[in-house]
Amino acid sequence: MSNLEEKTELSVEKQLDGFGKIELSNIPQIDRTVLDGVPIYVRICDIFYHLVEKGVANAGDQLPGENLLAEHWNVSRATVRQAFRHLEEDGLVYKRQGKGTVIAFNASSLHHSLPWCYNICLENCIEQIDSVEMKSNVEMCGEYLADRLEATPGKELQIMDFYYQSQYEMMSTSVLMVMVEKLKYFGINPENRDDLYRFGQEGIYSFAATAQSFMTAFGANADKNMKMTVPKNDVVLFLEEIMRDEKDQPIGYARYYLRSSCYRIPINRRAVMSY
Repeated sequence: MSNLEEKTELSVEKQLDGFGKIELSNIPQIDRTVLDGVPIYVRICDIFYHLVEKGVANAGDQLPGENLLAEHWNVSRATVRQAFRHLEEDGLVYKRQGKGTVIAFNASSLHHSLPWCYNICLENCIEQIDSVEMKSNVEMCGEYLADRLEATPGKELQIMDFYYQSQYEMMSTSVLMVMVEKLKYFGINPENRDDLYRFGQEGIYSFAATAQSFMTAFGANADKNMKMTVPKNDVVLFLEEIMRDEKDQPIGYARYYLRSSCYRIPINRRAVMSY
């Protein structure tokens, strides 16, 4: 079925060391002399937005507990909990078992919105992706993919499966399919695993000028080829896309399977007509 099969586990260049707690001394008091009428929980949210913006709070940093913050600001614990809930809905923080509430890893990457061509599995996870496993093989391309990639059926197709993990827990998977002759055109050696890894993680997105994308969602128990175990009540976001170069020629077909509880994907929208 394949004439090339390789499996490697490569570490993403991000470090797990250095994450700590946000000290109360770095968290400003609520200035009650300004913004009269704005709810306290909203102003608490604004404080954390500014801490991230200024680099005082960084990805992975743990927030103080609700009781400590309630005492710090002289507000009720319910008010702090309400602020935390809104921060979580906004994708700025998330709850990590054993660590409490922490700053999300994509909190400062909101410019990475869906209209741009980039690696969603790596960039939009609220937790840190600390390892990516790759498995690749070559198959003969069938008519379905040949039609989408505007290629000839029966030609060699490189298939790259990627598995994204955080703290040994699977966050997402993806599969990228590229014609072998297209890889060679880009100067990629199909038999070099490092070349394939770099191309699948970064290279194809630098070559892509546009992408035709489709998104849907399904339950964890659905019979889908997502190649990961998903918690029973979780929902999987499924994105498939055809990436094209500046000449509008297809260069690759990709499928992404994302745990909805672990991903937040900004989507920029605009009005169809201006008035």
